[in-house]
Amino acid sequence: MGNNLKYLYILLLLQGLNQIFAQYTRGIGESTKFALNGIITTFFTGMFNVIFLVYLNRGLDGYFLAYIFGYLISVLYLLISTQPLKGVRFSDLDKDISTTFLRYSIPLIPNSLMWWLINSSSRYFINWFVGIEANGLFAVSSKIPALINIISQVFSQAWQLSAFEEYENSESAKFYSNVFDLYFSVLLLTTSAIILVIKPVFSLLFADSYFDAWQPVPFLLLGTTFSAASGFIGVAYTASKKTSGVFRTSIYGGIISLILNLIFIPTLGIIGAGISSMVSFFAMFIIRYFDTKDLISIKINWRKIFSTLLLIGIQIFVIFLGLEARIELIINSLILLLILIVNRNLFDYIIKMYHAIRSREK
Repeated sequence: MGNNLKYLYILLLLQGLNQIFAQYTRGIGESTKFALNGIITTFFTGMFNVIFLVYLNRGLDGYFLAYIFGYLISVLYLLISTQPLKGVRFSDLDKDISTTFLRYSIPLIPNSLMWWLINSSSRYFINWFVGIEANGLFAVSSKIPALINIISQVFSQAWQLSAFEEYENSESAKFYSNVFDLYFSVLLLTTSAIILVIKPVFSLLFADSYFDAWQPVPFLLLGTTFSAASGFIGVAYTASKKTSGVFRTSIYGGIISLILNLIFIPTLGIIGAGISSMVSFFAMFIIRYFDTKDLISIKINWRKIFSTLLLIGIQIFVIFLGLEARIELIINSLILLLILIVNRNLFDYIIKMYHAIRSREK
């Protein structure tokens, strides 16, 4: 236990340094080095996991050591490539700038805690009301929505910079609206595609005892999608430097999540946890949409969104019917095709982006 605690402190220190240096790298415009740092961290963490867990059989110690060495290499890379400590003098700190910075950043700290509460509280309720075995199934279920989370994280890194740069622009509302339309369409299409193959994926990748873990996945996928949309809208708070709104709306989402967990998990088990996540993040998305009207007016094509959500709802209904696998696949493939038709303007965006890139190359 003592060693694990020591490893935990070291890991937290390295993760903190990694975040600070990475944000500095992004802040000075070194986007390539910023992206490369993420690749380096992932690659070396995975490599050391294989070394310590598979070849050296170090167990929990090996797990911690893998992450420690992965983040250590990342920190060293950033120190050498961007030299974030060069020229730092605490005597140069401006009191007014420091005060403004604290007012901006302090509300973001409890906001992160609220997001953790929404994402993690379900596990405690499942453990309490359903049991530890169900918690294991839910842990497996949560792995699949991570695919959408990866897409949203990659996008948000670039989006935050663009949002700040365009905020004062007279065309910012149009820019925000177009980007949101493209972003949300991609997320919903990804959700639909994963639902299409969710059962075959679980039968191939997981043991039979974990097969039922697919059941909350569609709702968790939608929850992750709404979470990403909420995060997109939330950039309006940070771009306008009114970050208290981020915390306030996250509290609403946290309260809704706790209430829904108490209602759904005792009756529906891990499916109830998925529904709770979906509804709470959707509520936060809607709350932020209306709350940021005075900051930035994003026009959302609600007809297209709700049409797509209705079709995804039908997909979910179909996979719960227990039809023959081939019939189920055909029906949901046709529904995915309909979703592509509803979101056909996505292809217009892609064609425009392609022509824009080609024109720059020339």
